[in-house]
Amino acid sequence: MANQKNGDFGNGWLATHSAGSGPYQIRKVVMHQVMLLSANPTSPAGAPKMKNILIKNVPEPAARSLLLEQGDADIARNLGADQIAALNGKPGVKTEAIPMASLYYIQFNIGANETMKNPAFWEAARYLWNYKGIANELLKGQFDVHQSFLPKGFLGAINDTPYSYDPEKAKAILKKAGLTNVSFKLSTSNQPPYLDIAQALQGSFAKGGVKVEVVPGLSSEVSTNVKAHKYEATLNAWGSDYFDPNTNTASFAHNPEDGSKTIAFRSDWHIPELNKQVVVTAESDPKKRVALYEAMQRDVMKNSPYVIGMQAKNLIALRDNLKGYVQGINPDMVYYSQVTK
Repeated sequence: MANQKNGDFGNGWLATHSAGSGPYQIRKVVMHQVMLLSANPTSPAGAPKMKNILIKNVPEPAARSLLLEQGDADIARNLGADQIAALNGKPGVKTEAIPMASLYYIQFNIGANETMKNPAFWEAARYLWNYKGIANELLKGQFDVHQSFLPKGFLGAINDTPYSYDPEKAKAILKKAGLTNVSFKLSTSNQPPYLDIAQALQGSFAKGGVKVEVVPGLSSEVSTNVKAHKYEATLNAWGSDYFDPNTNTASFAHNPEDGSKTIAFRSDWHIPELNKQVVVTAESDPKKRVALYEAMQRDVMKNSPYVIGMQAKNLIALRDNLKGYVQGINPDMVYYSQVTK
C-alpha cells in the first residue's frame, strides 16, 4: 500500500524493486543498461555468499567477450561460437556449452495444400534436414542434434535420433507416394540463426528434389501469419515455459479444437487420440507419466507435420576463479546464491 499510485497497487514499483524472500534483492535498475542486486540477509535459505551482483546489458557478443577476457566481467552469457572459439585456451577463462530448452524445427501447415498434408511428404522431409552438417559445421557446435519434442534434460525426454540426412531415401519416399515437382515456401525470421538455418535447409532439400523458397520477415510478422494459418511451412524455435514435460507436450501434441494457439493448432493438425493422451499425463505416478511421454514423443517423431532438428546450447564464459555459478536449462534457472570468487 505504501507504493500505491493512481490505483496501481505496487506493480509499477515492483518493476524496479524487490519485495520477495530470495537470496538477492534489486537495489537499483537503469532500464536496458544495468541492474544491481544486493544480498538479502533475511532470505530463508540464508544470505548468499556475494554481497552484490552487477548485471550489465552489453548488446554485442564480441564486447561481452572482451570484457570477460580483460577481467572486467566475471560471466559473459549468450556468446556466439566465434567468441567461444577465441576464448578457448585464454588464461583465466573457462567456457561452457549448456543445453537450453529451445528446439528448432520446421512445421507444415497441412491446410495449405495437398502436399503439406501428405504424411509421405512429412517422412521425406525428415531425411532432408542435414542435422549434423547444420549443427556442427554451419553453427559450429551451438546446437545438438535433437529430434523429439521434449528437450534433453526434461523428465521423460528421449534422445532417439532415428533420422539422418539421406536425400536418396527421401526421393524414394516421394516417388512411391506419387509426389513430383514438390516445392514449398518456408517462412522464417530474418535474424540469425533462423535465416542461416533456412538457407542451409534450402540447399539440403534441393538435393532431395524438393524446391524451397525461403521467405524471411520480421519475427512478429512471421508469428502472426503462422497463428492465422497464412503460410505453407515455417522454421521456428520453441522455448519451454516451465520445467515440466507438460509445457511442450501440451503444444506439440495437443490441439483441443477450442482455438488454443498450440503448435498443433498452428499446423492445422487434428489429433483427437493424442489430445486424450495429453490429458492423461496428469497421472501422478512418475514412472507411468514418463512412459506416456516417451510413447507420445515417438508417435509425434514418426508421424506429424513437424521436423524437429536441433536443441540450442547457451554458450557462456567465466573467469576461472569464479565458483558456484549455476546456469540451468530454462531462462529462469540462473542461480548466483553460491557464487564465490
